[in-house]
Amino acid sequence: LFETGVKSCSSSNACATLALIIALGFGSHAGKEAIAAAQPALEGMGLSPLEYAMLSVAPVAAGIVTPVLWGALYDRGFQHRVRVLQLAPAGEFFGALFISAGLHKRGHKLLSNGLLLLGFLLTSLCKSGVHVAQVATAARVCGRLTAVA
Repeated sequence: LFETGVKSCSSSNACATLALIIALGFGSHAGKEAIAAAQPALEGMGLSPLEYAMLSVAPVAAGIVTPVLWGALYDRGFQHRVRVLQLAPAGEFFGALFISAGLHKRGHKLLSNGLLLLGFLLTSLCKSGVHVAQVATAARVCGRLTAVA
């Protein structure tokens, strides 16, 4: 379905691709919404209001520039589309993992800050890649389905 030049689109392939699109959306949305729910626990761990504000804004900070970069990579062909579909969710996952580890290690200031910085950077850079892959894949699937019908 991601290859160029494919003339037909099977409904099972389209359904599997739409399931992937939905899964990417749930993962991205859940990661964003988890921060607000964790606010009381983070405050109890000693996170200041400024640190909490930075924590809630950081995952979308690079979202101003990176959609163009992810979109350009996605548009370069089949192999690049596959890379975007692999790298963006993996980067967002590892970013969340580093943020969790950084919050867990709050007693070790240098290690905690390094893990948080790495986590924020990865999450911020990759969140828009997930969105680009989700929207571009949906557009390709819907375009193929309407062309077949």
